[in-house]
Amino acid sequence: MNRILQSLVFFSFLLLVANCQPNDQFSICGNLPDSSYDGEYIYLVPMENATKDKVDSVQIKNGTFCFSGTIKTPEVFILRTKHLLRFKLQELLIVKEAGAINVKIGQNSSATGTALNDSLQLWKEQKMMSDSLLFALRKQYRALNDSLLQTRIKLKADSLNNQISNFNYNFVRNNMENAVGKMVYQLKKNSFTAEQKEKLGTIEKSNP
Repeated sequence: MNRILQSLVFFSFLLLVANCQPNDQFSICGNLPDSSYDGEYIYLVPMENATKDKVDSVQIKNGTFCFSGTIKTPEVFILRTKHLLRFKLQELLIVKEAGAINVKIGQNSSATGTALNDSLQLWKEQKMMSDSLLFALRKQYRALNDSLLQTRIKLKADSLNNQISNFNYNFVRNNMENAVGKMVYQLKKNSFTAEQKEKLGTIEKSNP
């Protein structure tokens, strides 16, 4: 799991760059696997305090869509389709920030092009890799009848969970003042120790 620690350094660099981005125009443009979804809508929903007035939407045309406008402060949103389509089109956490954000919507959706979204995408990929490893360990554990081997698998899983928790903690600690760090804190704070939560307490106080 050395890749987790290496990724943290790269994430921190990306987010430092993000602080230098101007608060101005943004565009969120993307494509879907094919044109079969033409006529459907893509929704841009605030991750927090979502109301009907705050939700934006655009119609899919020729397998593409685009949102644009101005933004003063980066905010986390969810890109999603209607419920029935989400079995094939994964909804996506995205940061609305200045710059051109490139999106792919599919079974494994992604967003790149700006510093915060690049960082969020890499965090997502790291999470998916860790989740995959944990799933494989659980599968091995259930398939075993040998208690000694099960104990070894459990120790591996516990160690991996500890590394993941420490990675998320260090990620948040190094990005306390930006939207991505605050979002990861809200998603993962239940995995932090009481001491870690106390050290990161300023994040919750600074959340709107």
